[in-house]
Amino acid sequence: MEIGPYRVKDGIHSPSLEYNPGSWDEFANIMFVDNPVGTGYSFVDTDSYIHELPEMASQFITFLDKFFTLFPEYEHDDVGSYKEFQMNLTNSL
Repeated sequence: MEIGPYRVKDGIHSPSLEYNPGSWDEFANIMFVDNPVGTGYSFVDTDSYIHELPEMASQFITFLDKFFTLFPEYEHDDVGSYKEFQMNLTNSL
């Protein structure tokens, strides 16, 4: 990934890691959160997936509260929130 501290480089016998001098880890902390639960790589063991935006927002605020409780050294840092949508275009054609 372009934001990580290393890049995978093809080696003669096997891939190797090469330092990425333009990585974001020099300037920022990055955390990826799959929200709501059940998207991306996250899952639940029951049928408790959420379906409403207010519930999703509430879960995310709970996550942030717990994160800053566990890692208070980050509570005064600037926080940005960015989203990515994935669409299945096959169903809409």
